[in-house]
Amino acid sequence: MPEDHAAPPQGALPNAGLPNDGATAATGDLARRLRAYITEQGFGHTARIPPERALAARFGVTRGALRKALDQLEDDGLIWRHVGRGTFI
Repeated sequence: MPEDHAAPPQGALPNAGLPNDGATAATGDLARRLRAYITEQGFGHTARIPPERALAARFGVTRGALRKALDQLEDDGLIWRHVGRGTFI
């Protein structure tokens, strides 16, 4: 009986590299919340926002989830990050 799809290469994980819609939606939601927080706090241009640990605690998320949301904001050009110095507007 013919199969409808090819088997993944040996050693490959099923669905590896495919987005998890739930995680993607959660990251987008957190990025929107962070964007609103930055706007509401009135951080000026070149201002440093609170550290990752403080933001993760404030929003009740893991640092990994926060980093993904910050990645999105960085891709959008809202923030920039410098290792060891912080995250800036």
